[in-house]
Amino acid sequence: ALVQATLAEKDLATYLPRMRQWPPPPVGSAVVPLFPGYVFAHLAMPEDFYSVRWAVGVRQLLSFGDQPALVPDEVIAYLRSNEDEHGLIRPPSAQRRPVTVRIAQGTFRGFEAVVERVVVLSTFCKGRLA
Repeated sequence: ALVQATLAEKDLATYLPRMRQWPPPPVGSAVVPLFPGYVFAHLAMPEDFYSVRWAVGVRQLLSFGDQPALVPDEVIAYLRSNEDEHGLIRPPSAQRRPVTVRIAQGTFRGFEAVVERVVVLSTFCKGRLA
């Protein structure tokens, strides 16, 4: 929330996909980030790099080597398409059937994978959907 507020002050669009934990925790909120510690931000590079890199609450930008990770707009659209009426990502049992993707670039080019919560961020930051 802090990073989102800080980046909003800089007029940058952000997205924090959230989900409801099951079972709910005995203490605290049942609504948690889908990717704890990460916020998607739409940046103009290289113009926004330093102002975001040193913004209050930002630890670092997700990068591969010296290049910031780029998440295709289609990935954000996919995540948003799986939100319920409260803006929460539906649990796997409530979603449509699993999505199979083919890796288009990189070491795993040509491989197919079923998209799961743990894989989405790393897979889509490194490569594009075929």
